[in-house]
Amino acid sequence: MSAYLIWAIAGLLLITLEMLTGTFYLLVIGIAALIGAVVAFAGGPIWLQALIAGISGLIGVWFAYRHLTAEKTKKGMPNTNQLDIGQPVTVLQWINQEQGLARVNYRGSQWDARVAAGEAVTVKVNDILTISGREDGVFLVQASKA
Repeated sequence: MSAYLIWAIAGLLLITLEMLTGTFYLLVIGIAALIGAVVAFAGGPIWLQALIAGISGLIGVWFAYRHLTAEKTKKGMPNTNQLDIGQPVTVLQWINQEQGLARVNYRGSQWDARVAAGEAVTVKVNDILTISGREDGVFLVQASKA
C-alpha cells in the first residue's frame, strides 16, 4: 500500500473520530495526516512526510487551543473561583497569624487561606469567615458580613 494512502486513511479516520468527540483536536491531527498524504503523493521521503505532518499538527493544536480558550473567555464560562465567593469557611488553625495565613475547612477539606489585612488579630480558631477570592491556590477570606 502506498504511503500516501496510509496517511490519507489515517487522516480520514481521525476526522471521522472527531465527529464523536467535538473537541477539534482530532480534526487538526487528521488534517495534519492529510497534509502528510499530500507530501507523500508529491514524492517526499518518509522523514519529510512525518516532519511536515508533525509540525502542521503542532501548529494546528496550538491554534485550536487558543481558539477554544478565547471562546470560553468570550462566553463568560463560570470560573470555579466565582462559585466559591461568599461561601463560609471555618478556621481550623493558624499557620502564621502575623502574615494572616490560616488553615480552613471548606466543603469537608482543609485549605490554606489568607485572612484580610487587619482582621487576623481578631480571628480565632473555629471562627467562621467568608471567601472573598482566591490567589495562587490560597483562599482570600474575611469576616462574615451580617
